[in-house]
Amino acid sequence: MHDLWNAVSTNSVLEPILPILTPGTCLVGGCVRDLLLGRPTTDFDLVTFSDVWDLTGRIGAVLGGKAFWLDRERQVARVALKRGALTVDVSPPRGPDIASDVSERDITINAMALDARERRFIDPLQGMEDLDHGIIRLIAEKNLLDDPLRGLRCLRFAVTLGFTLSGETGALVRAHAGLIRGVTPERVKQEFLKSLESPRGGAFFGLLAETGYVHELFSSGTREGFPVDGDGLNRALDVSAWLDELLCHANELLPGIGDLFSQELEHGLSRAAALRLAAFLAGITAVPGIGPLCRRLSLSSRAARLVGDSISGHLAVLALAGKEHPDRRDMHLILRDYPGSVPEMLILAAASSGDARDTCERLWAYYLGEFLPQQETPLVTGDDIMTVFALGQGPRIGECLEQVETARASGLVSSREDAIEYLRRIISEHGAA
Repeated sequence: MHDLWNAVSTNSVLEPILPILTPGTCLVGGCVRDLLLGRPTTDFDLVTFSDVWDLTGRIGAVLGGKAFWLDRERQVARVALKRGALTVDVSPPRGPDIASDVSERDITINAMALDARERRFIDPLQGMEDLDHGIIRLIAEKNLLDDPLRGLRCLRFAVTLGFTLSGETGALVRAHAGLIRGVTPERVKQEFLKSLESPRGGAFFGLLAETGYVHELFSSGTREGFPVDGDGLNRALDVSAWLDELLCHANELLPGIGDLFSQELEHGLSRAAALRLAAFLAGITAVPGIGPLCRRLSLSSRAARLVGDSISGHLAVLALAGKEHPDRRDMHLILRDYPGSVPEMLILAAASSGDARDTCERLWAYYLGEFLPQQETPLVTGDDIMTVFALGQGPRIGECLEQVETARASGLVSSREDAIEYLRRIISEHGAA
């Protein structure tokens, strides 16, 4: 356990508080697992047999953070650091000793503890052995029944750590998958978000399918569901796998994209994670069904809109790829209709059909080289149109502006004078833009 102790004693959060930990206080759960794996650790859990509030207050004083009750009834307190990016939680034991406490947790690799004062490693369920072999193993069926979300957590850890479920664990998760319907959408959402943030997040959907969660979460048996057919599911899984591959090399398909896919749409949900969800949903349902499914996962309106537009937009790109001679006007209209999801719809289209890749590359080049510059330098403004044609404010102004930009993309106008004359002809012939 030298490596574990070295990881603890050199950790910027743990090292300063080691001298004030009371006898029997232990690091427990995921932070021990991550320290053993050498992974970054941002959430530290301590179980103490002394006064929780007193110890939390002293930890806050040493680390320069404020102590507060996270769950006063259960006596769980927290110190948040760096605006909540780092947390230290302190709670009482769930049993008479630390071995009893960890035995109440979800999986064996989360059931290890370290008594930091005594440098004593506690592993009553052989979690270290499962960690060495890359195995996700439920501690007991009772623990899953106590909290059915633990089945999804097993899948999440399998994806984020690259581990596999033990045979018995897989069987238990499948047998009790139906219990997930009783878990609140907000808790389900958190497991989805953490899974989809993984670079191999697409594999999460394969595990959902294998264990029966796709039917329970998305099928017609749910409040806002629909039938999931086998062909659609298989296609969704294939597209999800291809999408992960393309996201790893996004700059090759979309030069200059940079770190756009890492941007957050809401707390804990990046654009990459939302796109992984879109890839799966695109395969298993029609576009009108996307909204209800996003609500089922409690996504924000911004995230839900991006998911829906990515799916609708990628269908438009695939249709464009099927045209014999797509021109600038065709490309302009697609980009105009889905301005906020252009990178997503292009990546998704390429993942859905290898034949669409050339079209995606052309659209991206046009988007950067012509579409965006033209959006930033319009030939006419709304004020111009209202002044020249004596029109009042209203939807007609927007229609005129769209007519001009479409004509510009088609090569029909290239200056302010051209645009005014073009609108003059349209209004003269049709009475309105």
